[in-house]
Amino acid sequence: MLIPLKDNVIIKRSKPDEIKNGIYIPDVAKRKTVDGEVVGVGKNTTGDVKLGDRVLIGNLFGMNKEIEMDGGWLVKMPENEIIAIIEGKDASI
Repeated sequence: MLIPLKDNVIIKRSKPDEIKNGIYIPDVAKRKTVDGEVVGVGKNTTGDVKLGDRVLIGNLFGMNKEIEMDGGWLVKMPENEIIAIIEGKDASI
C-alpha cells in the first residue's frame, strides 16, 4: 500500500482505449486518460476524496509525478487538483 505524504493522493489511471471506431491509435497520439481510482490518500487531505473513489483529473498533469507499478500507471497529485468525484458504477465521462 502506498501512503502519499502531506495533501497528495495517488490515482491509478484507467487504461486508454487503443482502438477507436476501428482505427488504431498509436501511443504518441493518445491522450492521457482523465479518470482513475484513488489508491492512496495523504494524512493532510481534506477528507473529500477517499480510497476507492473514481475521480476525474486533468489530462495535462504538469508537475504531477507518474509512476509505473504492477503493470499500470499511478499519478501522484495534490488533492486540490482533482476536478471531481465520479459517482455510480455506470457513470461515463
